[in-house]
Amino acid sequence: MNVMIAPGEIPGGACIHYGNEEELRRTYEILAEDAKSANIDSYPWAKVGAVITDKYGVGWWLHTDGESTKS
Repeated sequence: MNVMIAPGEIPGGACIHYGNEEELRRTYEILAEDAKSANIDSYPWAKVGAVITDKYGVGWWLHTDGESTKS
């Protein structure tokens, strides 16, 4: 997992790259709870990406280009 504080991309937020989809989805479920907004989707530049504004107003961009570890 790589973490980058990204004030230029998501003001006051963070950008986190995950090695696999399961890790991303676990974090998404936690941050999306009581969030002001949350969206998870597939993008041309990320297999799975999530944009969240949490309950405190902090912006998050979670993404992965890694494979699912589910068999």
